[in-house]
Amino acid sequence: MVDWQGNISDAEWLAYPETKRLISLLGESAIRFVGGAVRDTLLGLDKNDNWDIDVATTYTPEKVIEILENSHVKVIPTGLKHGTVTAVIDNKIFEITTLRHDVETFGRHANVEFHHNWEEDAKRRDFTLNALFANASGDVFDYTGGFKDLKAGKVRFIGDAKKRIKEDALRILRFFRFFAHYGRGEMDKDSLNASLTSKTLLKTLSVERIFIEFLKLIAARDPLPCLRVMEDGGVLAIILPEIEPVEVLKDLIALEIGLGEINSIRRLSCLLPKKLKHLKEVGERLKFSNELSRNLRKLQYLDQNINSSMNDIAIKHALYNYGYLTLRDQLVLKSKIKDLEGVNRICRIAKNMVPPEFNIRGNDLIERGYESNQKLGHALSYLENLWLESDFMISKEELLRFLD
Repeated sequence: MVDWQGNISDAEWLAYPETKRLISLLGESAIRFVGGAVRDTLLGLDKNDNWDIDVATTYTPEKVIEILENSHVKVIPTGLKHGTVTAVIDNKIFEITTLRHDVETFGRHANVEFHHNWEEDAKRRDFTLNALFANASGDVFDYTGGFKDLKAGKVRFIGDAKKRIKEDALRILRFFRFFAHYGRGEMDKDSLNASLTSKTLLKTLSVERIFIEFLKLIAARDPLPCLRVMEDGGVLAIILPEIEPVEVLKDLIALEIGLGEINSIRRLSCLLPKKLKHLKEVGERLKFSNELSRNLRKLQYLDQNINSSMNDIAIKHALYNYGYLTLRDQLVLKSKIKDLEGVNRICRIAKNMVPPEFNIRGNDLIERGYESNQKLGHALSYLENLWLESDFMISKEELLRFLD
């Protein structure tokens, strides 16, 4: 039975040429869109062309593969056992899953049976706000009360919350993540109680799944109320025992909201231990990428010369030493909401400022008789320090005279 029916035919993503092609290939009656694209359209949130679109279908995964490959569409068998394939149409990604129900579940793993019942498929999903379907014409079908919950800012498990968590413990973190992004008021009591009493199941998850979900959570506009509940309920002690008390984020979140610029890596940096040794240990446990580890190291030791009252020369020095992105992130991490005007001013100046360039190279010194050795390196450092101390005013020709 449909609890509510609406229409989102004016959704931008429904008009994508790639979406229209998928509809034409699989047929309007065989597919419906589900999950984030439908949910966020109903909330009036802007869409991003890089967002993935989830699709449900009555076709078996083998039939989906056959139809799409015959039309030269790239298909990736991302989860055949669960009925999921990924289609790539002109760089647009569609995750297509056959209607199913779980016969047996073993944590994340399950034996499934495919079927043709849209309502039954909706009821096996995690939260009511994620179980909203839309067909090719934009007609929305709600079988679980998801629209009412969505409008009320209520994140609620479908059916028995503990049973849904037992099927996949990651749903505990997803509950908190979706509340951080979409929730308002008090958390649903049954869903919260089930999440907290089942928290030890989080130990069965891979660190990669936990970390990805946590990054998505702290990317919410203001995740602090949700993080406080997770901290008080012992969830954070299980998944991230190394982090600082979440209150350290209070000033940073307020400033980011004021700037209109949310950065989950910056927030993560604020939470992580400040000693390089401990940061490395956390990175190894959570399997940080090399790039993420490098970026976090840049933010662990804040330059005391970077502050919201810097003048143009100080900004130029910071820009030379760190580049714009690290300068911006260090400035935001060090500032408070009262510094908002100064932070905005510095970011605006730095973004439009051409970074100074030390244009003396080793070859310039070799031409003056230096050999490629340690002495040449010392000479270059000496000249660079003179240049920096002059606030970038000494010309190349004047600097080279210091070697005469």
